[in-house]
Amino acid sequence: MSNTQDRRGALNTIHRIAIARGFRVATAESLTAGMISAAIADTPGSSKYLQGGIVAYNIDQKVELLGVNREQAAACNCVSDEIALQMCLGAQNRMNAECVIAVTGYAEPWPEAGITEAHAYFNVVVGPFSVGGRIELDLLDRNEARETVTTRTLCTLAEMLEEQFAV
Repeated sequence: MSNTQDRRGALNTIHRIAIARGFRVATAESLTAGMISAAIADTPGSSKYLQGGIVAYNIDQKVELLGVNREQAAACNCVSDEIALQMCLGAQNRMNAECVIAVTGYAEPWPEAGITEAHAYFNVVVGPFSVGGRIELDLLDRNEARETVTTRTLCTLAEMLEEQFAV
């Protein structure tokens, strides 16, 4: 199955279950810069559940808009599993959403900062449940990396919803 088919299937699952259960969905994005919320918004009828998305590309915005701990963020340049979780919980709280996807990472190497491999951290929350992880993005260009993270996180949310609330 292609990334497009995976994404389409994930969006259909999110749509069906969010509407059936009355769930609200939100995003907190850095690396993807709004691509996840845009993919959800492209689904007809998404206004019934999409609360919105926060794009927080730097530490000041992550702290101010999402409540990320500044010291922890500074220690890892805002890229870690803990920061992804804090972004997720901040968006969940600020947007009153049961389902949240958060991502942070590097779409390409950044040699000046010692980052030799592109990678992302994500966290997906459905109610009190949370799943997070690291996505390796080596050998992908910047746009492919962002598309991959968008699809993988949408698929994670869809899988979580299916496991817990299949309709």
